[in-house]
Amino acid sequence: MYRAGLTDAPSTQLPNEIRLSNRPSSGFPPTGWSRHLIRRQKISTSLPQLASRTSNRVIHPSPSSVVCLTPLILLAMGSTPTSPPPLAFREATPADVPLLLPLIRTAYRTAAGWTNEAAFLNDKRISPEALAAKIARPDGVVLIATNSDTAALVACCEVQVSQPDPSRPADGRPAYFGLFAVDPALQANGVGRRVLARAEEYARERWRATRMDMFVIWLRTELIDWYLRRGYVRTGETAPFPYAEVYEGKALRDDLYFDVLRKEFGEVNGQPTS
Repeated sequence: MYRAGLTDAPSTQLPNEIRLSNRPSSGFPPTGWSRHLIRRQKISTSLPQLASRTSNRVIHPSPSSVVCLTPLILLAMGSTPTSPPPLAFREATPADVPLLLPLIRTAYRTAAGWTNEAAFLNDKRISPEALAAKIARPDGVVLIATNSDTAALVACCEVQVSQPDPSRPADGRPAYFGLFAVDPALQANGVGRRVLARAEEYARERWRATRMDMFVIWLRTELIDWYLRRGYVRTGETAPFPYAEVYEGKALRDDLYFDVLRKEFGEVNGQPTS
């Protein structure tokens, strides 16, 4: 979501006032605003005035209020929101540890992203040694997504595979998804969906995995909902939170645990499929 904070700062003059017509009766700014008629009137207005006006609706923002308005301002200035970058994927190597640590810690332990764990964990998420160990696992991989035009780091995730439980042969070969981090500046534009899809494809192609499991802290309800929209389901299983592995910091709550989510890929003629 694009947000702009409007306070009682001095007014900034814009060349046009933007009004939205034929918009839904709820939601501001309207989602999919490019579908709605936009009229520009050649009058001068200030940002607080722009914030307080919509079609058939008057908003009276207080000095401390936050109004979702940036898409309108971008339109007035002739700009558009950030476009999703073209992605290239590769397997991480030990040399990538210094590159990956800032991305992981920013995504998990700061408020920069749309979802994070900063409210209940105040640590550095993972040590360099633990990250290097994940990269070196013979039964796992850390995937890196970069901007294919600029080579800039965009996202990462971990995929592991387990041997099937001989006592439960119907389970097939499960894979595990974790350590998922997307550059907060590039979130909410489809990058996460593409990285998750690539991780699922990788698990099926390399290990013929028949399902993907993941552990999500039970408090991250918005993230769990996001995974449910991607085809994952709650298993009803839980897993303990590894308090002993908190690195250079502390947990802010003593009631943390993981909800286990799962997506079945299935199998057709011996070949895994989503």
